[in-house]
Amino acid sequence: MTSPLDDGVPSARVTGLGWIAGGRFAAERLGLTGSFDDLSELRDELVERGILPAPIRRFAKLDDACRMASLVAGLALHDAGVACGGDVARDVAVLGTSERGCLETNRAFFADYLRHERRSGRGSLFVYTLPSIPASEVSMQFKLVGPTAWLGSADARGRLLLDRAEAMLRRGDSAAVLCFDVSESGGVGLLLDRAPDGPGPVADLAKVRRLAPSLATLEPIVDVVRRAFRA
Repeated sequence: MTSPLDDGVPSARVTGLGWIAGGRFAAERLGLTGSFDDLSELRDELVERGILPAPIRRFAKLDDACRMASLVAGLALHDAGVACGGDVARDVAVLGTSERGCLETNRAFFADYLRHERRSGRGSLFVYTLPSIPASEVSMQFKLVGPTAWLGSADARGRLLLDRAEAMLRRGDSAAVLCFDVSESGGVGLLLDRAPDGPGPVADLAKVRRLAPSLATLEPIVDVVRRAFRA
């Protein structure tokens, strides 16, 4: 599938890709890989390796979708060479998606509330009422000040993310767009920009989309981008 925005200007390019699945993680451009037992352990390892600039705030209180989004975002940004931390704000937009948003967290919270009412402070817990919360968390954690949105699609959310990201870059909404697609058990994050040149390796998004036409999620592009980075 070719990009619907092919008008001869430089194609969007993938400058960083990170993923988490099956107890493993990777930053593909850098060839960085590893394994972990739980997300807290992974967070600590990424901080130790300098991939995350500092421990993610409130990590223990985040639901799994927000934890996963924060970690794959950190991997993708690090893979692209984008340093985040301190008081430096970055002109990067954030587009997120998942199969179920925070629905399971909402259900668990209200089931717990009905069972225990307000005992043990449960009544003051934060409720993830909006599916966009993971994208908002990523924006705040990494000080990304471009537009932030949460997109949903029954069967083509990966394609929807990339279409929207290309449109935003074309309009100049931000210098780069961070896209992520997460579940409770894994996720994929990638950073896109439209720079005509720059340090490589990079993967041309139009070529990636032709080689990975099935984009119900972002997962199918991982192998394609990996090969492009190694070429």
